[in-house]
Amino acid sequence: MPCEEGTYLDRPNGKKHCLTCTICDPGSGLKVKQRCSPTSDTVCEALEGFFCTEFTSGSCSSANEHRTCESGQYISRTGSSSSDAECSDCSSGTFSDGSSTSCQPHTQCETLNLQLIKAGTASADAECGEKSSAWVIGVIVAIVFFVICLIILCVCLKKKEKPVLPGCFNSKQCTNQDHQMVSMNEEDLDKNPRASKNSNIKPEPLLAGSSE
Repeated sequence: MPCEEGTYLDRPNGKKHCLTCTICDPGSGLKVKQRCSPTSDTVCEALEGFFCTEFTSGSCSSANEHRTCESGQYISRTGSSSSDAECSDCSSGTFSDGSSTSCQPHTQCETLNLQLIKAGTASADAECGEKSSAWVIGVIVAIVFFVICLIILCVCLKKKEKPVLPGCFNSKQCTNQDHQMVSMNEEDLDKNPRASKNSNIKPEPLLAGSSE
């Protein structure tokens, strides 16, 4: 008598009933490789991303998920249906997030004419950015500050050298008045060149008794 659907009998065993077909449970990491028939049981195999840890009569009866590599590691050997994956650490100057089969070299910011913002690690690439001109700005500010201080110093020294005229409170006004006084004196000398000499001659006193 043939076995019903979902049962099988692969060899005569002296029993009057058939055996129940094996179920490949996806929750256990299994899938059907070969369907059950009246004369053979189901053959199971590991799901994608799993590997078989136990076999029974040529069928996988237990499976585990492949190992996941951590950041800073790469997959040195890809897992298969019968073996687990293997991970290795990245060497210095390289990085990986753990999902690739090799580590990638850190970006060299200098070769791209960029500035290094953050150094690379075993799990992350280096971060680059535009070169900063902060030092140029700093130099310009320092020069401007020096020039301003120098101007202030010169102004203070000039104020000390020039006397302030009475009633003069404005430095510009005082300078104009000084210039006008000098110009007037020069004009007087040009008109009367003997004025400067005569101004220094004192009148002689009259002799006593002379009343003419």
